[in-house]
Amino acid sequence: MNTNKTVYVIGEPDRPGPAARQVDAVDAAQLEMAEVLLGHARELLDEAGPTELRHLVTELTCALADTLRVAVRGRDRPW
Repeated sequence: MNTNKTVYVIGEPDRPGPAARQVDAVDAAQLEMAEVLLGHARELLDEAGPTELRHLVTELTCALADTLRVAVRGRDRPW
């Protein structure tokens, strides 16, 4: 169930709890997926047709949104 609500995890920077560690793991996975997708996009640019490019743009848009969420959360972290 996706409610699209922002959740803030507040904890001690020197002792992150299970929720903070889970957020870090999700952030890392989203960034890795964005990197893989970017590599795939670079490979397809010269040979993809309109359907493939439309799908690629959709996936890149989702990855960019996730990456921006990670960046905003990271800016607020003291560690």
